[in-house]
Amino acid sequence: MVLLAIASLDAAQAGTVILACDGFAAGPGAGKGMPTGQKSFLVDDHKGIVQSSLGDFLITHRDEREIRFEGKYQPKGARHGVHVGRIDRITGDAVTWITLDGEKEPFLTFVLSCQPAAPKF
Repeated sequence: MVLLAIASLDAAQAGTVILACDGFAAGPGAGKGMPTGQKSFLVDDHKGIVQSSLGDFLITHRDEREIRFEGKYQPKGARHGVHVGRIDRITGDAVTWITLDGEKEPFLTFVLSCQPAAPKF
């Protein structure tokens, strides 16, 4: 717990934002709107990366309104694909989706509402 609070403080000082998110997943990989439970994003604008409980990504676009990111989807023993997403910097809304190699439609979509993670103490 102490390390998490220190990491949050250090991250804020370094221009990094940690977000706590809740929402749902939908698509053939999740059924019709399964709750996701708590998800998190660490957005490091300086390094151009997004690390999350959904995977690690490279930032592909950023402006004052949103951040877009993309990463590989490579589960062991399953089809691979691409995992892309965006976070609205104003509302905190985030959407990510996984498209399997050779497919045009997303296999799984996460729709999340995020806010800055609160320090634990």
